[in-house]
Amino acid sequence: MPVQTITKVIDRIVKVPAPQDSAMLKAMFECDSARNVVLKNYNLLLSAGIYGNITPHIVTGNNGHNAGLEFIFNIKTVRDSLIAVVRDSLIKAQVPIYVNVPTPVKVPLTAWQNLRITLGSICLGFLGLAAIFGAIKLYLKFKP
Repeated sequence: MPVQTITKVIDRIVKVPAPQDSAMLKAMFECDSARNVVLKNYNLLLSAGIYGNITPHIVTGNNGHNAGLEFIFNIKTVRDSLIAVVRDSLIKAQVPIYVNVPTPVKVPLTAWQNLRITLGSICLGFLGLAAIFGAIKLYLKFKP
């Protein structure tokens, strides 16, 4: 039985989490003639959801000499959710569709149709008898 489906389409807003953010620091160090490590260059690469900066800071030791170099990162991430519109289809009901099926009507055969059926049956009978007699005749002819 065919069924008609009644659906309702609803648009709704869904928050989708933003992709992961990343930060990368590239630094180039060299050694001078006195075997000291020297920072030549640095580069900070940030993805779209991160903003901030990096500042080098010289650390002094106990006796007032330079003890080393320290990097201070001030990086903040923007946690933002993306908004997407989603379309949902809800099936409310399935209603059967009633179809009128024509019922077969028995109509009696006409005289011409009856005559053709009778003549066809008689011809088939004669053909069967001829086949049987032909087979017997062939058997008797080749019988040793």
